[in-house]
Amino acid sequence: MSFWQTALIGYVSAGGLFFLVAGILGRRNRKISAEPALSLGEKPDSPLLAALLVSSIWPLILGMLLHSWIYDRRVRQPVYRTLVATPDTLIDLLSLELIEQRETYRDPLGAVPAVPFGHLHRAWRHFRSGIHEGDEIWSFSVKTINDPDIEPYKWGEVVEGYAALRDGSVVSEFYTRIG
Repeated sequence: MSFWQTALIGYVSAGGLFFLVAGILGRRNRKISAEPALSLGEKPDSPLLAALLVSSIWPLILGMLLHSWIYDRRVRQPVYRTLVATPDTLIDLLSLELIEQRETYRDPLGAVPAVPFGHLHRAWRHFRSGIHEGDEIWSFSVKTINDPDIEPYKWGEVVEGYAALRDGSVVSEFYTRIG
């Protein structure tokens, strides 16, 4: 049996003994009568009841708090950056027109519309709508294994794409390869 189990059993036993002794001594001091101890509108000895409840519960709560403080310590989660690309990982400065020309697939059967990034065209339009005048568009490639600020296993080994650079810092990204 662990220390805490032994302490809890000892405390409950002491509380039960105290309750028994207090009950016996309380009966001696009461006069015996045919009337009930409490009538319907009468309240019980609430200070005694409150003292009994508080004295029997607080050690249990304190023990639980101590146990969680000692044994259930939560590991602080690391904070990762939200954008993968950094100014150090940028490769080429490109224009939007060149990127769209480079990333448009021409289907010889005509089954797929000739739009930049194919099924990711809506995401590309969203990325493009966030670009302000004066922003630069750069291609980037990041090896996530070597970067401790990127959450592992979320991105794969290499992330490639395009990043919008504003005033020397990356403000948005569009991913073309994750793996």
